[in-house]
Amino acid sequence: MMAAGVRETASGLAIDTPRELFATTATPNRGIPYDVTADGQRFLVQEPAAGGNDNPLTVIVNWQAGLKW
Repeated sequence: MMAAGVRETASGLAIDTPRELFATTATPNRGIPYDVTADGQRFLVQEPAAGGNDNPLTVIVNWQAGLKW
């Protein structure tokens, strides 16, 4: 995760050299794998589980129709 300072100048924006905040193995293969708290002090990062087991998630919609009364 990288950060860079940004400031307004008379001719536009000045962007500082990016610096690393912390290392992560998160990859954006299913959307954005992180979020930032409202105060900007913490990150929540979704990373692969230990062991690399990436089992698929199955979501069943309209499951009530399958119930037998």
